[in-house]
Amino acid sequence: PWTHTFGKQNESKQTSSMTTRTGKAVVINKNGGSDVLEYVTDFAFPAPREGEVVVQAVSSSINPVDTYIRKGIYGPLPRTPTIPGGDVAGVVVEAPAGSKFKVGDKVFALKNTFVPQADDQGTYAEYVNVKEEWLARVPDNLPLAQAAGVPLVALTAWQALHGAEAKAGQRIL
Repeated sequence: PWTHTFGKQNESKQTSSMTTRTGKAVVINKNGGSDVLEYVTDFAFPAPREGEVVVQAVSSSINPVDTYIRKGIYGPLPRTPTIPGGDVAGVVVEAPAGSKFKVGDKVFALKNTFVPQADDQGTYAEYVNVKEEWLARVPDNLPLAQAAGVPLVALTAWQALHGAEAKAGQRIL
């Protein structure tokens, strides 16, 4: 997959118990070719929901499924604008009380937004709200700029290995 590295943090505002942020994102407002991708610098990101961790993205990846969604192969967009993408790597900037993740942790995730959701946004964004159970820590020897290329590819490999139903003594790789 192709990865994109995002720039520095734009803006963060604390309002009562939730943080609202504006920043950069790639959005689509209709299905089509790559010409429908729009780069915006002032996207208003929703506050995290219960159980979500906010990740400031360092990189995201583009997988074939992302192009199928953009083209409308899986149907029309559930809402506009839609932020596409399912893979992200970055740094935790907000975590709920009791979370196993802390501000500053390097993480990566595969969100279920590789199939667009009416109530969620994807990962082509500076800030990404991610359910805690979808996050994993990035190993120290893996640069964040490359880490977003791992989640969907790793899931695909895991599914292939489990689907192979290998028996003791068989070779699969």
